[in-house]
Amino acid sequence: MELKSRLQSLPDRMRLRPLLWSTPLCLSIVSGQASFSGTLTSKYAESANDFNFSEHFLEGRANLNQWSAWGQLELSKPPEIGVNISGLRKVRVEYFKDNLSLEIGDVYTIWGRGLLLNQVDDQAIDMDTGVRGLLLNYTGENYSLNLISGKMNSWKGSTMVNNFSDRVPNYETDHLLTGANLETEQLGLRLGLSYLESREDHYIPYDKTGNPVNLDLRHRYAGTYAEFSHDLFDAFVEAVYRSAGDLGPGKYLSDGKGFYAGIGTYLGEWSAVIDYKNYDFKRLPPEKNFDFVNNYDISLDFQRPPTGIYEHTSRLIGRIIHELDPNDEVGTQIYITGPVKDWFNLSINHSRASRHDIISMNEDFKWNPQTNNRLISSGSPFADYFRDTFVQIEGALFSDKLQYKLGWDKLEDVLSVITNYSIPGFTTKSYDYVSAHTFPLDLNLHLPSRFSLQIKTEYQSIKKGYMNDFGEGWEFRSLYPVDTRYNAVVSIGVARSPKWSVAFTLDRTSQEWDKDDWVWGPKEWRSLEILYNLNESTRLSVMSGSQQGGLLCSNGVCRYVQDFDDGYKVNLSWIF
Repeated sequence: MELKSRLQSLPDRMRLRPLLWSTPLCLSIVSGQASFSGTLTSKYAESANDFNFSEHFLEGRANLNQWSAWGQLELSKPPEIGVNISGLRKVRVEYFKDNLSLEIGDVYTIWGRGLLLNQVDDQAIDMDTGVRGLLLNYTGENYSLNLISGKMNSWKGSTMVNNFSDRVPNYETDHLLTGANLETEQLGLRLGLSYLESREDHYIPYDKTGNPVNLDLRHRYAGTYAEFSHDLFDAFVEAVYRSAGDLGPGKYLSDGKGFYAGIGTYLGEWSAVIDYKNYDFKRLPPEKNFDFVNNYDISLDFQRPPTGIYEHTSRLIGRIIHELDPNDEVGTQIYITGPVKDWFNLSINHSRASRHDIISMNEDFKWNPQTNNRLISSGSPFADYFRDTFVQIEGALFSDKLQYKLGWDKLEDVLSVITNYSIPGFTTKSYDYVSAHTFPLDLNLHLPSRFSLQIKTEYQSIKKGYMNDFGEGWEFRSLYPVDTRYNAVVSIGVARSPKWSVAFTLDRTSQEWDKDDWVWGPKEWRSLEILYNLNESTRLSVMSGSQQGGLLCSNGVCRYVQDFDDGYKVNLSWIF
């Protein structure tokens, strides 16, 4: 059902029902010896390209002995990303006594490292995988039992259904979740067993007859994990098995599995961390990757496994970072850090990943069956390989008055395989590809009278386009008029702690399509931001200018954010 009609069909009394049944509880808390806290966050923006939003949140918590209540009101029309909401967005009542805790309402939890269950409410990318129901936890002498049950309702954007937008999701997912997690600890070894079942009402706009249909699906998950800590190392492993079936005709659909392992070692002041991931929940051909509408026996939203990828703070790297494929990805990551001299530390990170199979086409230009149970990532572009190497030195000089970070990053990523077919006398091979070298530099200089100067610069050379072989060898066809595009970001800020700061940012690219003049050329985005702390609990920030959009990623999930042209943003936050 489309978003607009779904919201219009919801009676006003149903929208207010959570508020009505929570009112008596709130009154009883007020009458007792209760403590209160909360936050108010308001964001307002207008721009020349209609990237306008008005987003306001009031969040509060009340505590009374073993009871507590938490709620969030939202008034967003429109929000920065997401659907319009006016009213009670979240509410939860909590009870804690001795070894028992009970949460009723909007609940969130994580089991293990999230390979089976990892619920988040990330408003920056408009992802909410919480459950409206109950969460019960009981802790014994050497074990704990966690039970969860409730309904998960969330929205996502898909080009497979009508009314797709970068800002407003157009596809609804409905799950009824029930599960349990048992955890025990003996002699420093923590062990966990998990089971989760989901009944999903899955909407497909076109079935085999061309008509819309709602499928009654059942997903079952079983998992186990173990963690061991020692003075010299920490180790963790987790494994999950899933199966899916369509309860309408009563048929089995598919099964899949996932595995994650990590170990960290400590040698003096140096440390090393190694991650291994092998997510094999569903192998899809390239044209069906990330199509969650027509492929429903796949990894689901409440699963957020470790990405096995370095989380960069660089703007330029963040716009091209690899998006995790939780259905079909195998890879490793190694991170080493430690002091080289008294005045600087060295950090090195290398991550790589690919799909399990090197795929090719048969004589009908259909992708060959995928059967290779690869345990390590492939270096073939026809396995969607990804590689990222990041080196950084950081430290302090001049009696710690100057802090610095200097880095270098090399990234290569095959975004999608397009064709891979070859017979004597005829060849067509092509894939979508991006590679970049990025150099970020951060300087923070402490000045007298609590003043400080911060300079952030980034420089990037990037190639993005298609690698093609039509029988005469490989050639690169760029998405831009030139093979290499150059990007740069410079930000200069002055601050006086703890009261205010001012920052000017220049974001520039050597090649951008001008929609007005229909020509390629350089483009710049300039912005000035002022931040002022009215008091210890109230902060106001105002931005004027333009900001470049691009990918915004969090925990392996990415959303595209459009440019913000010639406008202003006002943010206000108050903690009480």
